[in-house]
Amino acid sequence: YYTVTAVYRSWTATSADSNPVSVGSDTTAPLVAVTTVNGSVRTFPFSTRSRVTSIGGTCGTAPGDSVTISPLIDGAPTDPATTSCTSGSWELILSSRLSGNGTWTLSATQDDAAGNTGIAPEQTLSIDRTRPTLSSIERAGSSESVNAGPLSWNVVFSEPVLGVSTSNFGLATSGVTGTPSLSSAEAAGGAPSTTWTVIADLDGVTGADAGSVGLDLTGRGSITDPANNRLRTSSF
Repeated sequence: YYTVTAVYRSWTATSADSNPVSVGSDTTAPLVAVTTVNGSVRTFPFSTRSRVTSIGGTCGTAPGDSVTISPLIDGAPTDPATTSCTSGSWELILSSRLSGNGTWTLSATQDDAAGNTGIAPEQTLSIDRTRPTLSSIERAGSSESVNAGPLSWNVVFSEPVLGVSTSNFGLATSGVTGTPSLSSAEAAGGAPSTTWTVIADLDGVTGADAGSVGLDLTGRGSITDPANNRLRTSSF
């Protein structure tokens, strides 16, 4: 910023100074962001099975910041093309809702009086209405035959899921004495995951050479994908 003072001088050698005026250069763009889908704050990337009727976020309120927000979907103007910034937030009701499986990028722009344009970081939105299924249950390890526990199985789903627990499974036994029990269900790399490892404890279990312990899916319980689609498979 600079301070400018006007000086008046006449032929009579008199002069006068004006009151100083500050003149500055504004290079700071408005802070605008996309934070909401369907009226609720989301963590992005965000996946949902619901149709999307609105997007929104936060906006700049500094002196000179425009009240007009221009949302973008996949880099193109929305319909309607603009909405208003009110008390630091904005929301746009889409004329044509987003529906059906797909992925979109969301952004928005906001100008100010100095000609700066704030651009919201792109956020990823996905609609997923496809229910996951169970693909396979296979014994983990290089050998199908063991003489001691624990036993573990790799449970593979058609897509990453969460909500898997030992309560979703049961053990099928033959030729053994004692009762094996399921001890844990762990997501490979953290949930949600396509592959889960389910472990059974064999303490106190004995059996003949032909004895066997197998793992079955007995109920889908609360297993869902990130979009909250429930597992289609109920037994396996």
